[in-house]
Amino acid sequence: NSYLWSNGQTTQSIITSTAGSYFVTVTDINGCEGTNEITVNVNLLSSPTIAGNTTICAGDLTMLHAGSGYTNYLWSTTETSQTISASEAGDYTVVVIDSNSCSQSASVNITVNTVDVSVAQNGDTLIANATAASYQWIYCDSIQISGEVNQIFVSTQNNSYAVLVTQNGCIDTSDCFLINYVGTSTIRNLGNILIYPN
Repeated sequence: NSYLWSNGQTTQSIITSTAGSYFVTVTDINGCEGTNEITVNVNLLSSPTIAGNTTICAGDLTMLHAGSGYTNYLWSTTETSQTISASEAGDYTVVVIDSNSCSQSASVNITVNTVDVSVAQNGDTLIANATAASYQWIYCDSIQISGEVNQIFVSTQNNSYAVLVTQNGCIDTSDCFLINYVGTSTIRNLGNILIYPN
C-alpha cells in the first residue's frame, strides 16, 4: 500500500503538533484508493508565572505562587501545592499540569541578602566591619544610644553594646560586646601616675 497525506507526507503514520484536519489517501496494490480524515485538536497551555518576592533578607521567607487553574503542581522542592515558601537562595522550578494532561514549567531565582554584623573591638572602641551600610549603636537591652550612628563607637561608660546594621536593604544586630575599660581601669592602663600635694 502507498500513502499520501494532505501535508504531503507519504509514510504510514505522521507526527504533527498543529491543529487541523488531516486527510490520507491509501492506494492498494490493485490501484484501489480509499480516503479518511482525522481532526487534531491542540490544547494550548501557557507557561505559568511565578509570583512572589525574589529578593529577601537572610532569615526571612518568601511565598512563591504558581497561579491557579491547574490540576497538579510539582516544584523542584518536591512540594505539590500551588504556593510554597522559600528561604534559601537558588532556582525554584514548578511544573504545572492542566485537565488535558498538558504540562508547562517556569523558574524563578531567589536572592538572599545578608548583613555583615561582625564587630572589631579595641579597648573601649568598637568598629562595625560592614561597609556601604548604616549603623545605630545600642545598649544590649535594645535601647538606642542617641547620636551614635557612625561606623566607629567609642564608649564613655562601662556597659554592653551592640550595633544595628542596615545593609543591602536588610537589618540585623551584632553580638553584644562588653566594655569595662572606662574609668579607673583606663587610668590603671596609663602606667605610673605621680600625685603631688598643692
